[in-house]
Amino acid sequence: MTRGHDRILIHGYVTGIHGDPVALATVEMCDLRGIKMAISITDRTGSFAISTQAGPGEYILLAVKQLQISDERISLDQSDVEVKIALPAGSTMVAAEGQQDYAVSVQQLRIPEKVRMHLKLASQRFAQLNIPAAQQEVERALQLDHSCAAAYSMRAFLNIASRNLSGAIDDAKRAALLDHYDASAYLAQATAYNSSKQFQDAEEASSQALLLRPDFWQGQLELAKAWLGQGRFVLAWRELDELKKDFPDVHLVRANVLVGLTRKREAAEEFSRFLREAPNDPRNRQVQSIIANLVGSRDSDRLSQLSSR
Repeated sequence: MTRGHDRILIHGYVTGIHGDPVALATVEMCDLRGIKMAISITDRTGSFAISTQAGPGEYILLAVKQLQISDERISLDQSDVEVKIALPAGSTMVAAEGQQDYAVSVQQLRIPEKVRMHLKLASQRFAQLNIPAAQQEVERALQLDHSCAAAYSMRAFLNIASRNLSGAIDDAKRAALLDHYDASAYLAQATAYNSSKQFQDAEEASSQALLLRPDFWQGQLELAKAWLGQGRFVLAWRELDELKKDFPDVHLVRANVLVGLTRKREAAEEFSRFLREAPNDPRNRQVQSIIANLVGSRDSDRLSQLSSR
């Protein structure tokens, strides 16, 4: 058999958590560098088929339906490959299918004006990187309303900034208990879990945030970080590819994912974009060292010059 001329059939099923077929799911075939090679759509029985001339080796299949996605690693070592891909448990939850407007929770509408004022001041102090002043405003808000979910979410982010990760997780969990529809609470959980290297928990929390707010780009970023931490680079890259956001930390995560995909030149370019957009970031020296290791000192100098323009 000459693999360069023979086609290989990859076929199988996409199912939900209880084994029920998932129709109209997209199945993408990618190589280990995250390059998309083929695509198929499941029929009403959940079945799909991809015919390819790809050579023998390892590949990744991605199954996508609305907000749910799953990956499966396959090996092409025979002419007929059968695969069953199960979407995660969250796929059975009520998603925002067809909805363009996302309701504000009743809890948020009930926040007293004085509490809202302190939270606004806390947000302003946080943006100025004045963490102690921001924490003071949050405590004032909680003194007025000890069951304010938004205040606990804000305190969770402040705890993350102060590297009090266990406190951040506790506050974010409390916020979610007080307001099940507070996407920020789940985002805070995801951020704290990622910072604690609890990547599976981060994946679940960020997925819940996106279920509540599919347009939440910060949730997409934390989900990509969670997959990066799990070594699921193709999944992380797809999420970042969907995220059309020009922001320093987005470039940093993209760069790290590209390193995992062994796309060194592209990774160096993303690291350089980070340097250009965050010239005073304390991580810059480390990033410059990484660029030099990726592309060599001469090319590193050229990229550094470009990043300073």
